[in-house]
Formats: sequence, C-alpha cells, structure tokens
Amino acid sequence: IRIAKRLRLGGRDLGLLLINVQAARMLKEFADNRGKAADHIMLFNQDGYWLRSPDPSREWGFMLERPDLTLKQTSPQAWQAFWDASNGQMESADGLWSWTTLYPAQNHDQLIWKAASLVPHSELQAIRTHIWGIILAASAVLLLLFGAGVAALVRSRHKEQLAQQEAARLAQVKGDFIANMSHEIRTPMNAIMGLTYLLEQGGLEDGQHALVRKIHQAGQALLGIINDILDFSKIESGRLKLERVPFSLEEVLDHVAAIMSTCVGQKHLKLVVSSAPEPVSHLIGDALRLEQVLLNLTGNAIKFTERGEVEVKVVLESEQDGMATLLFRVRDTGIGIPPEQQANIFNAFSQADSSTSRRFGGTGLGLTISRRLVNLMGGTSASPASLARGANSGSASGWSRGSGPRP
Repeated sequence: IRIAKRLRLGGRDLGLLLINVQAARMLKEFADNRGKAADHIMLFNQDGYWLRSPDPSREWGFMLERPDLTLKQTSPQAWQAFWDASNGQMESADGLWSWTTLYPAQNHDQLIWKAASLVPHSELQAIRTHIWGIILAASAVLLLLFGAGVAALVRSRHKEQLAQQEAARLAQVKGDFIANMSHEIRTPMNAIMGLTYLLEQGGLEDGQHALVRKIHQAGQALLGIINDILDFSKIESGRLKLERVPFSLEEVLDHVAAIMSTCVGQKHLKLVVSSAPEPVSHLIGDALRLEQVLLNLTGNAIKFTERGEVEVKVVLESEQDGMATLLFRVRDTGIGIPPEQQANIFNAFSQADSSTSRRFGGTGLGLTISRRLVNLMGGTSASPASLARGANSGSASGWSRGSGPRP
C-alpha cells in the first residue's frame, strides 16, 4: 500500500511524503475469511481515512487531509461499531460490514488500523436468495424422502395388520378344528377302550385274554398321545382355561400315588408320595390340571428309572395374605439328563436325544404341556438334573388357600 502525506510549513507546501507499506501479510488472514467479500476489503487509519479502498478516489482524503472523505463522516454508524469492538459484523444502510483491528507497528499500540469489508445489499440479497434456494431444495428433498418413508411405513403397518388378522383367523380356525376333533377323536377311542374292557371281562381263552389286554394297553397309550396333542394345541391357541374351585391337595396326591403305583410294574422301584403340608391341605385352583402335571413328571421319572426310588414331595415355601407358594418336586435315581440337554427337554416334541425316544417312546410333549400349565398357574418349572445323579425336576406356583372340604 502506498501512503502519501503532504508536508507543509507555515502554510506553504514543502513537498509530498510517500511511504510503501507491505500490508499483504496483515490483510491476508482477514481476506481469507471473507470469501467473495475479499474483493471489497478496505483499510482505515485511526482517524477513519481510507488507506486502501476499492474506489481509489477515497484514498486522496488522507493525502489531502479532507475530513469529509472519512468513514466517520460517510458512515458514522459503522465507524462507531469499529471502535466499540475490536472485530465483528454489523448490517447498516450500506450493507454488511465486517472488520478487525490491526497494529501495523510493533510495540506501538497507539497506532491502530481497521481492516474492513462491505458486502452491498444487492449482493447480500443475492447470497441470501441463493442460501434460501439451497435450503428450500434440501427441504423439498427431505419432504420427498419423509413422504416416501411415511408411505413405506404405512404399507408396512398395513401388511403387519393383515398378517395379524390372518394369524388371528388361522388361530380361530385351528381352535375350532381342535374343539371339534377333541370330541370326534376321543369319543370313538373311549368306545374302543370300553368295549375292550367288556371283552376282557368276558369268558375268553388265555390266549384271547392276553390279546385283548394288549389291545386295551395299546388303546390307553394311543389315547394318552391324543390327549397330549389336543392339550398342547389348546394351550398354543390360548383356548385352555383353568378352573378355580376348592380342592383337597391330599386327594390329588393320593390319586397320583394310586395311578403311578400301577406303572411301576415289575421294576425294582419304590414310589414315595409325601403327604400335603398340613397348613395348605386345601387349596383353590384347577385340581385336574395340577394332577396332570404331577402325573407327567412322575410318569417320566418312572419311565427312565429301572431301580431305586421315585419321590414326589410338596414343600411349602412361603405363605402370606391367603396365598401359598408350593414347590412340587419329583426326584428319581434314573439315568438323568446331561447338562447340555437340559435346556431342550421343555421344548415341544423334544427329548434328551433321539436314542431316548427309540428306547422309551413318547411324543416329547409331556414336559412341554407341564411347563405351560404351570405357567398358566402363575408358577415356574425347572429340571436341575445331572447325568450322574438322576432327574430332579420340580415346579413352584402360587395358590389361594381354601378353608377346607366342601360338604
């Protein structure tokens, strides 16, 4: 920047002092941050004279000492803002001003210059229009994407609703089928069982008597499988409802003992069914389903135990406000269940391994039904068995206490 200063003495012009100032380094950082506004950079001394201006005619104000050619006179609002803050921005009637403070002489804080840029309103409006155009274009794209996302979400939810409706319809069809099949299958099977029983009681020869007994036993096994499948289907479809009626826990245990004692057969096996805890000998709930669970657990224990003992025990774990938590435990000395197989035994149609099914038979539904029934009763079931020490399965659930047997 070339700065000219007139030299005068006693009212006479003596000459002109010209100074070249390397201001490029001082202005570079300010210019780099201005973008397009770098074309409008100006430099002012502390009196408001233009030392550098896009309009060269303004630079003569300093040389000719004309106060009317200072920013202080032409834009007093901007000049006041320059001195109120060392750097900043403001919008005035001229446009958008940006400025910073420079110190051209080292160790001389009294010499202060101001570097500034001015973006006229016309250019400022063009920039704003461009920015708004970008914002509007981006908004339009976002709206399109949002609209597409909403449409996809609506379609997805509609498909999900249709799938739920179809699932509900299929469940209803399945439930109706099960309700009909429960009667259609059980009725002829019960008739077969009744007729074989009557035939067995008639005058038959020894060979015929043995054949009828085998028919009866096979029919009982088939009826048990049918009952398991129908019960499992009812539970899966949510159609199995539990009763809440007073019953004697002792009678349930006696019935389990009576039925299971016939299953011991020729095995070297002892069946022990403990008595019901005295404080909770009478309960309110579904005695038939509780008995079904105990028969399943006990039947499994007897099936997989050749010698030793099977024990059915009821433990009162807690009692509060008329509610009793009971632990029904079935322990045996049988073959046990490997730890890696214990997580699978409650799965439908599952046994510890395929060889178990071949050797002992069964559908693999008994424990699944038992667990579902216990869950419906508000309890839990588990099988902490090990291969070495035999099975030790049990279930715990909460029961409302009854006041005693009804007359």
